[in-house]
Amino acid sequence: MLRSLLLKASAFSLCFLFGIATEVYAKQFDESTPATQANKNELKLAAFNPGVINNLPSGQRWLRHVNQEIMPFWTMQSALGNPVGNFPTFRCNNGSLWNPNKPCPEILNASSWIKNDLNKEYIVAKARQTYVYGVAYHLTGNERMLQLARNGVNYIRKNAFETNGSVATYLENGIPGPAEPQRNTQHLAYAGLGLSFYYYLTRDENVLQDIIKLKNNIFNNYYDPNLGMLKWSQVSNMKDLTAQLDQLNTYMVLVTPLLPEPLQSQWKADMLKVVQIMNDNFYSTKHNLYWRRGNVDESFSNVDLGHTCKAFWFIYLVGKMTSNTGLMSFSEIQAPKVLQKAYIKNTGSWATLLKPDGAIDINGKKVSWMYNEMNQMAATLSLSNPALTEYLVQTYKFWLNNMVDYQYYETYPEVTASGAKVQYRPKIDAWNHGYHAVEQALVAYITTQALQNKPVVLHYAYKGQPSTESIRPYFYTGLIQNQQISNLNTFPNRKRYKITFTNIQ
Repeated sequence: MLRSLLLKASAFSLCFLFGIATEVYAKQFDESTPATQANKNELKLAAFNPGVINNLPSGQRWLRHVNQEIMPFWTMQSALGNPVGNFPTFRCNNGSLWNPNKPCPEILNASSWIKNDLNKEYIVAKARQTYVYGVAYHLTGNERMLQLARNGVNYIRKNAFETNGSVATYLENGIPGPAEPQRNTQHLAYAGLGLSFYYYLTRDENVLQDIIKLKNNIFNNYYDPNLGMLKWSQVSNMKDLTAQLDQLNTYMVLVTPLLPEPLQSQWKADMLKVVQIMNDNFYSTKHNLYWRRGNVDESFSNVDLGHTCKAFWFIYLVGKMTSNTGLMSFSEIQAPKVLQKAYIKNTGSWATLLKPDGAIDINGKKVSWMYNEMNQMAATLSLSNPALTEYLVQTYKFWLNNMVDYQYYETYPEVTASGAKVQYRPKIDAWNHGYHAVEQALVAYITTQALQNKPVVLHYAYKGQPSTESIRPYFYTGLIQNQQISNLNTFPNRKRYKITFTNIQ
């Protein structure tokens, strides 16, 4: 089966492999110039006190954040669905199921795009919740979390995946929708999120086959050579950053290092092409920002700091995976400039939005998922530029003090500039669904342990141990210092691998 999927590699892959892969971004960025090297050194060495690293919230604090402050929201009975794995898209902020005859205030007062979709069960929400359970197992080794991740994967594969690799966007009264031409590339990408994390944990080959089919469907049917990019849908030529970028964060960057050859090289080439598309079509050299859509350097309503930092983050990760030092240096130099402008010293927090004139909106609300992306990018780059931890000491503190719901668990989707929660804003919906908060915790745990010279302990569930070089601590690399193998009661063919990493990079 895997061989047949290899033979169906997209035309996108093949034309790129034999065309322009070696030229990616060299035309835009030369890391060898004296000015570039000076700028890079300045960013790394400017008045940094290494002792600041010890002021970061500890790795144990992030484990507690997941176990005690986030997961109770996702382990109550109302979160699990019927059957278990059919995780509900909408719930009230206290975790209860919403009652259409007596809706909770946050549902009653929600935006129209939420209220108009209350009869739909979105696959992106189920995929994100599946990811939540996967991360909880990864960090704790709690088998119940792996069971719930498996429930989510099985439900999505059975009810939403189609034989050609397309995936329903939602189920309405159990019926998949919309028709395939109306499905967009962002929703399709997120259908692979929970599956890709489960595959990363387990190396389940049946799950991998569906991920490969999904990727081939997207790249074969949505790449438009006239647009020079993945288009939004089969009936829309809208140019959208997320149609490109979200292929990277939902499945490609995590899964690619685990693939056999020649598939791994094909996916690496595709990721480099996606990065080139992003930089050629959505990046403004004038403003050092990424436009979500529309014409670059025009309306700032199409720009936010979350998508910009996410783009820099994944460009760096793709560069690192493909040994493209130009891409790595591009993010290492340009991304901290965004953080410097976005940091609000008097509150120790990030601004996440821009004003209509493009200025940083320091008095605007803070959108949680954007805040998470900014922290994750900063944390990743801090492994090579620890001066960035000066920001993280404060921005993590603001997050833990102001953006966590300590009464009903989970986190607030947005807060005011001062950190007050926004009334009647649903904590979860099709898109706000646990993913970003637990990913931030996972990234913060790994990078903080590394920065503080402590081991990183993560859990996997293998049938047999894969090659050592393919066992990775999420998006990073590390040396395996120790491993402990134990039984899993409800996964008879698998063992729990508790792996300790050092030298995280």
